[in-house]
Amino acid sequence: ALSLDPFEVVQITATPEDDFEPAWSPDGRRIAFTRRNGSRRDICVVEVDYEGGHHLTNLTQGQGDNRSPCWSPDGGKIAFCRSTPTTFPGIFTVSADGGDPVQLLESRWGAEYPSWSPDGTRISFVSRKEDGRGPPQLWVMDADGGNLRRLTDDRGYTSKIAPRWSAGGTQIIYGAGIGFGTGILSLEAEGGHPVSYGQGAYPSWVMSDSRLLYVAGYFSPKGFEWYSDLCLKDPVGGTAFNLSALLREHWLLNTLYNVNPSWTSSAW
Repeated sequence: ALSLDPFEVVQITATPEDDFEPAWSPDGRRIAFTRRNGSRRDICVVEVDYEGGHHLTNLTQGQGDNRSPCWSPDGGKIAFCRSTPTTFPGIFTVSADGGDPVQLLESRWGAEYPSWSPDGTRISFVSRKEDGRGPPQLWVMDADGGNLRRLTDDRGYTSKIAPRWSAGGTQIIYGAGIGFGTGILSLEAEGGHPVSYGQGAYPSWVMSDSRLLYVAGYFSPKGFEWYSDLCLKDPVGGTAFNLSALLREHWLLNTLYNVNPSWTSSAW
């Protein structure tokens, strides 16, 4: 977790497992994340205690391969994607306190990266749902899994990654792969022509939609390794603020590979 004012770094989990894809709860008191243990991935929730003693709950208990958690706006549910050895990824929800997951969407071609709209009525996701051919497209459905609608139909991008809604619910921002790079695109929630915000991945609107939080990738000075940093910028021509560089400079942390940032404005 990273607090900009005052600048502070707190490690939330420390286990032999791989913990990634963090997502803050709306009240800023819990973090949902994906935990990889061998070939299995589970959705876990940890209560954030800056003085230690974090309480962790495994919501999926080794059932299927699970990833990409996203909180409902009221904090009561978590949407995620699940696949099995015999099925493509589908969209599920589960109570944030535990229980049996409910499948919202089954797709023959897979559905990933669910993201809840701020009013809780819709969920966006990425899928090749129609025919399985061509690059994935951005879709939206009602929160109960009905009324599916495709938002994009562009063939120039090889992938679409981690769509996120703006706080006002009017835009969806996402990463789009093209060639060997990834760009940041934003689209009206009702569809239309996407707007480009330059290179980057895993973007999200923060600070009341006035800033972009994203991952910027680059090669090492010798060109042998690929690094990535967390950055924050004004979307209208602003200079990027490199958060990972601050970690390296002030905390001497080896943060050369950073992905899946999540933002909370809650202070407690």
